[in-house]
Amino acid sequence: PYVVINGLCGPTGSSVIPDDIDATRRVINYLYDLGHRRIAYAGPTAGHKKHRSIEDRHDTYLASLKEYGLKPIEGHDKIFNSAPAFLASVVLQNQATAILAYDHVEAIKILHGAHSLDIQIPKQTSLVCFNDEYMCTVVTPSLTTMGVPLRQIGRIAAETLLEHINSPADYKPKLIKLKQELTIRNSTTPPPK
Repeated sequence: PYVVINGLCGPTGSSVIPDDIDATRRVINYLYDLGHRRIAYAGPTAGHKKHRSIEDRHDTYLASLKEYGLKPIEGHDKIFNSAPAFLASVVLQNQATAILAYDHVEAIKILHGAHSLDIQIPKQTSLVCFNDEYMCTVVTPSLTTMGVPLRQIGRIAAETLLEHINSPADYKPKLIKLKQELTIRNSTTPPPK
């Protein structure tokens, strides 16, 4: 028996993953409730390895916007190359009032790019990202995040593996999805009037 953390496994293994679909829905709902109707998506860079979260987050972004009767902002399906180019397109040209970033690395690049273009976050556009890493708390403004429950994933993976080892006759592969935690900080606010 084996358990994969934050990835998919073969037919004989178990997997413990963060629920990116539920998390993306909740982030879009949070931004919608703040009043945002022009929500952009900053996808992964070319350097990101193929991972199920890439499709889950992007596809759910599209589905959630559709449920609210909103249209995606142009560029949502492009590789993230340059924060200034992304911001010029989505904020200045397409007037996005909120951005959901694939991860904290893109979000920090967006913060830096916004400063160089004199775009004020969150006054002009709110910013939310996945992965509640330490850097999200020390940048200015601090980032609103959807965080993966790392300790819980590790604990459940270990418990699942021990369960499989100790009771091989009862072994059944499992897919365990865990809820992510929305942490609201200073990078989100209602849209400008």
